[in-house]
Amino acid sequence: MIKTAYKINEQTIALCPAKEIDYNTIVFEQEKTYHVKKTPLELIKDACIENWSTYEGKRQAVIHHTNFTERVVKLDFRS
Repeated sequence: MIKTAYKINEQTIALCPAKEIDYNTIVFEQEKTYHVKKTPLELIKDACIENWSTYEGKRQAVIHHTNFTERVVKLDFRS
């Protein structure tokens, strides 16, 4: 069964992207697996809004408190 939405909860183990025509995420719970039309990022953003926050706000808070930001490093393997 394909769901149009999913609410992240205590049973949620993983949100895995899926490149399928009918769904975009495979949700793994402790005892069940679901196929959901929304993307993993859409589900995460929905969960943030549900908890009175935003994805961008939570991301900025993590950066502020940990000084960790995603960095893109260009590696040159030429001899």
